[in-house]
Amino acid sequence: MYGSQLGYWFFGWTFVPYLIGFIVLFWGVVSIDSQMFVKTECSFVPKGKEVMLTFDDGPDPDKTPQIIELLEKYKAKGVFFCIGKKIDQHPATAKLIVKKGHVIGSHSYFHGNLFDVLPTKKVAAELFQTEQAIKNATGKDCEFFRPPYGITNPNIEKALRQFKYRVIGWNLRSLDTMIHNPEKLRNRVLKRIKPGSIILLHDTAPAVLPVLESLLVYLKENGYKTKFP
Repeated sequence: MYGSQLGYWFFGWTFVPYLIGFIVLFWGVVSIDSQMFVKTECSFVPKGKEVMLTFDDGPDPDKTPQIIELLEKYKAKGVFFCIGKKIDQHPATAKLIVKKGHVIGSHSYFHGNLFDVLPTKKVAAELFQTEQAIKNATGKDCEFFRPPYGITNPNIEKALRQFKYRVIGWNLRSLDTMIHNPEKLRNRVLKRIKPGSIILLHDTAPAVLPVLESLLVYLKENGYKTKFP
């Protein structure tokens, strides 16, 4: 009886390092700012009151032009991490991003649910496809990448070695794909904003337009400027 209890005790304690290792590895994969696999810029040292506005999952032929209009209205700049397939579908919208003085970056070609489990060769193929889509639509080379869902792993890291991208994360996640109430979303963003914030928004989010305008008003009234990577 005592021997079996000792065995369970020994097994339990030998299992602990594996559990800790799994937790650390999981955190490294799902946390964009972990730096475990890919060097990612999730913040910046501001020169005064500066923030970075970033928009994922476009270009959207309806909302992206409206986002650009709002940015222009308040003399702000944005960084658009676009899905390659959507760029090929809506090249004029992608071209508008660059024409109006904003930055366009890669957000993979398909943004599939299984992007993070793709082998290195397929990840690299998606990056190349998106790079070509950006070049064809805008005439610009791709300099920036944001991994779908903010997930990184060894396969993505190996694929990125073939490119010279700066990988941009975030430190203020709006949750605009989950929070559809404009007031709740606005409150979430405004109470967290500070100099050096890299704000994650989505072109396709239901409440992105009213929340973006509130955010731009707040930035203007409080003396903030927007910057590029």
